[in-house]
Amino acid sequence: MEPVVNYVKLLEESWEELQNWALKCRFDPKSEGDIQCFLYHCLVENLGTTKDIHSEYKYEYERGRRVRIDLVIADKVFVEIKYILWRTGRRTEASWKNRKRDAEKAIGRLRLIRRDSATYRFLAIFAENYEKEDAPWYDDIKKLCDKSGIKMLKACKRKVEKKV
Repeated sequence: MEPVVNYVKLLEESWEELQNWALKCRFDPKSEGDIQCFLYHCLVENLGTTKDIHSEYKYEYERGRRVRIDLVIADKVFVEIKYILWRTGRRTEASWKNRKRDAEKAIGRLRLIRRDSATYRFLAIFAENYEKEDAPWYDDIKKLCDKSGIKMLKACKRKVEKKV
């Protein structure tokens, strides 16, 4: 009999490791692909196999209709990754709307995944930096996730304290 693996716990531990590496400047992602690779590596290291881990997974939610999911573990844990880079350093109403629209699209893809007691869906958001003024945006996205039964993971490379 195969041992029961807690894939959710493994994902959450991998995400925590990613956050720790980022805060110690040992991990400097430039894209969602970098984050995906880091998580994949952590999961393989913990599971000892690649058999149940898939990136860029095409999930068939209806006959002949598919959606691409960033990372899937054992066909039970589905993860969409969003990387937020503040190119200008300014948070504007337009930039918030763009980021919210991107997150809503990812949430929409996750909503297509069947919901049952053995399926878990995550939206993993990694930000280049985090400021206190970012909190309302994260709160809005978290509410959308909660309403859809999706768990949100968030991390950042560095927290920025604004000087007054």
